Amino acid sequence: MILRRIFIREYYRQNMLLYFFLAYLFLGFIKPDQHQELALLILPVPKYLLFVALFWLLHVFKTLQFLHFALKQPEFRFLQDFALMSSGKRMYELLVLQGWFNLPFLLYAGFLLYKGVQANMWAGVFLVIVLNLALLCLPVFLSEWRLRHFHRFGKMALPSLFPPILNKPFTYYLQFLLENKPLLFFSTKLFGGLLIYGAALFYHTDDYDVRLLNLCLFFVAIAQFPMASEFAAFAKKRTAYLWNMPLGYLRLFFLHLAISFTLMWPEMWVLFGSWQAEVSFVQMCGAWAYLWAIGLFGLTFSYTAYLQKENSSRGLFFAAVLHFFLIMFNMPQLVFALLFYALAYFCIRQYFHTFELKVGKSSMLPDSDD
Repeated sequence: MILRRIFIREYYRQNMLLYFFLAYLFLGFIKPDQHQELALLILPVPKYLLFVALFWLLHVFKTLQFLHFALKQPEFRFLQDFALMSSGKRMYELLVLQGWFNLPFLLYAGFLLYKGVQANMWAGVFLVIVLNLALLCLPVFLSEWRLRHFHRFGKMALPSLFPPILNKPFTYYLQFLLENKPLLFFSTKLFGGLLIYGAALFYHTDDYDVRLLNLCLFFVAIAQFPMASEFAAFAKKRTAYLWNMPLGYLRLFFLHLAISFTLMWPEMWVLFGSWQAEVSFVQMCGAWAYLWAIGLFGLTFSYTAYLQKENSSRGLFFAAVLHFFLIMFNMPQLVFALLFYALAYFCIRQYFHTFELKVGKSSMLPDSDD
């Protein structure tokens, strides 16, 4: 159980907010009888079950991403000796680790199995078992290969994926993510796009108002923070020249605003395509401004190094709870957007020039000499 003791606590510490609010969403807003109806709707229709499995697959990608970048940190280099263990023991350790990683959706899969057996939906029960075995075993083989090739992922250079006209400072972080963290980037974008589109499908019923869109964007915002939290470390290592240039605070603000747009445009595009006929023009502008602002705030907030503190999860938790209740009281998204723009400007003005790079356990950015 060595790997479980090393990684599980840190993984769930980093993602506590996301799991808490997903649990609150599904247990607080969906009634027990609605859960049963939903399970009986999903089980007999394979395409619905595969749609659910897509979210499970994204979760597996997230755990593989976490393990991959954790192994690149100096404090975990001792695990290269893990390859000396017998193959059977290695696979067992990784199977237990992946089981703990998959625990959130394994619990829901158990609920589906229970309802499927009660309703004699054996085809759906069989498909749930096959999907979960695949999502448990395949990552184990990938993780085992990663551990046996411990030093294969070292060299990294700033890529040049875009044409010269777009190869500008505001695209560097996007290029870095696409080259070095594609699973993190694409899984975050896919999660956000599916959540926005799925919420639009429910909006036609009489039980929902515009708060459904606001809650949806709130969860999309939470999902952006793992991607944004590494930005300050990236900027200090890869674009350190910015600290030596006579740039005013307003110009820095607009530079970060452009970087935020390169990260958030997929969700903004899906939002426009799926919600333009459902909400007013003012509400759409507020939603766009909110997405753009939350991306900007995530980038600039990383300069504060607050996420490196041990009690950071508690502070972010209470801030998120306050944000959630303000949404339930129907505070307009445009007000949230203006607040986050102001906070982003404050972070730049207060912390940009005094920022000292402190790469802690939460950082997954490789050292510059790798």
